[in-house]
Amino acid sequence: MMKRLLIITVLIFGVLVAFGQKNVSDKENEAAPKTALIEAQKAYQKAVKEKNSPLLIQSLIRQIKYQSLIDVDSIPPMLQNLEEYIETDQNIVEKSILHSLLAELYQMYFNTQQYRINRRTPITGYVPHNMAEWTGNIYREKIFQHALDAVKAQPQLSEVNCLTYKEILVLGKNSPALRPTMYDFLVYRSIDILNTISRYTKQEPTMNKQLLFAPVKEFVQMPIEVKKMDAYSYTLKLYQSLLQSEIAAQRTDAILISDLDRLEYANNIIGLSQNDSLYIQALEQLSEQYNKNPYKVEILYKLAQYYCRGNYITDNRDYQKALTICNNGIRQFPKYFRIDILKQLAKEITQTTVSYSINPNVYPGHKQEVTLSFKNLSEIAISLYKITEPTLEYLNLNKRAPKLEKISTHTYRLPKRLDSRDTTLQLPVPNTGRYQLTVSYANNSKTDSSYFSSSRLSTIVRKTGEINYNVLVCDLISGKPVEGAKVKIYKRNGQKYSLAGEFSSDRNGIATLNESNPDNYYQVTLGEDNHGMINRLPYQYMGRTDAKLSSVNLFTDRAVYRPGQIVYFSGISWEATQDVSKAIAGKKYTITLQDMNQQIIAKQEVQTNKFGSFAGKFTLPQEVLNGTFMITTDGGRQMITVAEYKRPKFEITFNPLKNAYKLGDQLTVSGIAKTYSGVNIENSKVTYTVQARTFDWGLQENTIAAGKTQTNAKGEFEISFQTKESPNTPAIYRGFETYTVSITVTTSNGETQEAQYPIIITNQRYQLTSLITPEINKDLPSKILVTTQNQLGYPLSENITYELLSLKPLQKLGEQYDEGNLPIDKKVREGTFTTGEDKKLEMDFSSLPSGAYLLKFAGTGNDKDITYQTVVYLYSTQDERPPYPTYYWCVQEKTICAPGEDAKILVGSSAKEVYVLYEVYSNQKFMERKRFMLNNSNTTLSIPYKETYGPTADVFISY
Repeated sequence: MMKRLLIITVLIFGVLVAFGQKNVSDKENEAAPKTALIEAQKAYQKAVKEKNSPLLIQSLIRQIKYQSLIDVDSIPPMLQNLEEYIETDQNIVEKSILHSLLAELYQMYFNTQQYRINRRTPITGYVPHNMAEWTGNIYREKIFQHALDAVKAQPQLSEVNCLTYKEILVLGKNSPALRPTMYDFLVYRSIDILNTISRYTKQEPTMNKQLLFAPVKEFVQMPIEVKKMDAYSYTLKLYQSLLQSEIAAQRTDAILISDLDRLEYANNIIGLSQNDSLYIQALEQLSEQYNKNPYKVEILYKLAQYYCRGNYITDNRDYQKALTICNNGIRQFPKYFRIDILKQLAKEITQTTVSYSINPNVYPGHKQEVTLSFKNLSEIAISLYKITEPTLEYLNLNKRAPKLEKISTHTYRLPKRLDSRDTTLQLPVPNTGRYQLTVSYANNSKTDSSYFSSSRLSTIVRKTGEINYNVLVCDLISGKPVEGAKVKIYKRNGQKYSLAGEFSSDRNGIATLNESNPDNYYQVTLGEDNHGMINRLPYQYMGRTDAKLSSVNLFTDRAVYRPGQIVYFSGISWEATQDVSKAIAGKKYTITLQDMNQQIIAKQEVQTNKFGSFAGKFTLPQEVLNGTFMITTDGGRQMITVAEYKRPKFEITFNPLKNAYKLGDQLTVSGIAKTYSGVNIENSKVTYTVQARTFDWGLQENTIAAGKTQTNAKGEFEISFQTKESPNTPAIYRGFETYTVSITVTTSNGETQEAQYPIIITNQRYQLTSLITPEINKDLPSKILVTTQNQLGYPLSENITYELLSLKPLQKLGEQYDEGNLPIDKKVREGTFTTGEDKKLEMDFSSLPSGAYLLKFAGTGNDKDITYQTVVYLYSTQDERPPYPTYYWCVQEKTICAPGEDAKILVGSSAKEVYVLYEVYSNQKFMERKRFMLNNSNTTLSIPYKETYGPTADVFISY
């Protein structure tokens, strides 16, 4: 969003340089904060004595800043002291400014600590004196209240000129004209502050949306219902009040700027595609109304911005219209003091932009494909140069320009458009070599160059041991193995490269390397084809590895402790490979205890015994802040809770939600309170809150329900609350919400226990999924697992429909089906099915031809929009070729074998003369390899599983 025009800027807290620091060297004061703090305290005493309100506020700000530099933990008490000071302040203007300051201080402190604060259970009904116990909702309520209190005294603030407090404000150009009073200034600050917390207080605007975009005189008269902690309605109310005061003062220019801000805000909070027309219509009406006023430039800028940005969903950008608006404004008001905003936007619209990508290697005699993205460009030239240096000299150029031999220049005509376009340009590459490709076009002072190779050789490299590599060398087009190719290894030392070794490929096209340094580079050459790509050796093994996973499992004797108690801990250290796990004996660990602020309280050294275990204890301090503590060590951690509590005599258990539900439904959460001995906690007081968190546009929180009830004679309770859907939000923006039900049960003797129950909820009653592999052997009976479950993962029994639709064959080898635009041929199967635990859909595909199909599942009735679909490929082991045109077809028919049995792998290709290599490795050791050819055909690999393979073997298939 554009920065608001000419607003008065105030920066505070960690960046207080703009708030009352005009005559003070801030860097010097930050270097010596204690001295600066003393000076600020003296200034405060002087301001009190002289009753100098601007100086008093300035000195308070400076005290807060420098005290926070000395000790960040002193911030909370400073904020509380400032709050107490405001309560006693009799100066209305000063009090209002301090309310605004305090709102922002709370906001900034909350932002820096919110990860820790948001982990606390919301507290409702009272505010703890200790800020360390405040929860997120308390901070938001404080911010909200102080932001509103800052503008309560509208009559008095409207009488005070901002220049009265110029010592503590940084004024934007023309601020005295457009924001002349302290009320103007503070309203905009409150709007900005409320906007920062609006994501936590999600509310749907309930007023008439057309009235939000109505002409200003109608808008200021419309009734706005404000709701508690509803930033949207309060912000609209603030705009209404601000515009009313500006209309009363007859400040035409200020009315226009404020009204533009109001319209943009209204469009942002409810606007997406369906409300854009209201926003544009309102701007066009303003443009007519202010046709002769130079401030019309601001309206035109908003209009042009809209057409440049377009809509989030329909992408209806119109650069030509935006450019016309800019040019009209520039012609009409050439001397307007902010006319450069239109000039700059017009420059951005008409600016030529070019980006491109190329293939890193091109087969000799073929064409390099340049994928070009461009706008405002009618012609481009691409030149091709051959680099004449041998590889080693080329590597050691060290930023020097290579020697070039010009091969060709091709000029391409392009459609000149204001919007970005994509195209592919082809450039012939005659012979093997290393090339420089240069792009040039009008009004571009420098040429852009990229580099690529032209080689017939293609390689597949895999690490097969600690210092072993296999390099498979094939022809790039045919895949035919290349015998006698040289694999050269280059070593880098600083900026200098040298040849470190050379290996040759065998008749299978494989070169075996013994190379201990994975930072080295390799290149494959064959005769004059000696300018191929240069790549780094891979770090990781292909297939299974014997990498060890080590971990420490930590345990404590309980989950909750009181301050001063002993925490007994134990642990087990272990390591595992894919085949075996074992304890680690004799290893030393440092065990650390951290408080809820991640400060280290204690450390202890331990050593594992022969069973890999250890034990120890920590004594918690008597004076410690309650919360979540962490016991950590290298490879493990365990959380505990420290709280002032009596040993609990009962517990709260929630009954899981096992039914289907969605946003908009009324949910009922039930549970039971029962002593540990099994006695029901009957007729006891129950208080509850329900908090909603949504992630549509970042994290937003809102308490949607709170109340009281009691347990019945069986200790049971029920809480019902209404969830709310956001109908104005398009489906692609509707995320999930998490509702947290917090319950507190208090017995007749005063004992209290708390519990929480999180609920994930979306716009759909249930989730529909199917566990099915894409490749289906049609000769075997198919039992497909189709599941329906609610958002908490509980299985449901639901009626669903299914369809199997054949897909039209792909027209080109190598194409893939686009799941967003599948070429449906016809429906070949349909039916209904009722899901349930362990129920599978049985389907017989034996009569259908091999090929590609779309399998679709959908709910019924009101749930018909709940769908799941996947592309499947029906095949038979008797098929002569793959079921659809593909270079690579592979199905693992049988891969679990006893020694002596054959593993079965079906491989195929739709291409002709495809060279295939398969290799067997066990424990990273080569066992066997075999080559064969596919010619638009399938074959089944039968691989005897030998005793020497051990528990597992890896098969690598290279096409």
